[in-house]
Amino acid sequence: MADIMNGSRIEIARSGKDKYGRTLARVSVNGIDAGGILIVEGLARPWEGRRQPWC
Repeated sequence: MADIMNGSRIEIARSGKDKYGRTLARVSVNGIDAGGILIVEGLARPWEGRRQPWC
């Protein structure tokens, strides 16, 4: 992510808080969803409503 974000336009769109009070937000890099980038790179996976094992 550091390579992707370096010198890029970063946008954070807050969308509320979770049950623990943590901020929920979408992060965009030059208009592209950062979460989507992480998923494509195999560094993350989409949230399916519950926690799942990583491996």
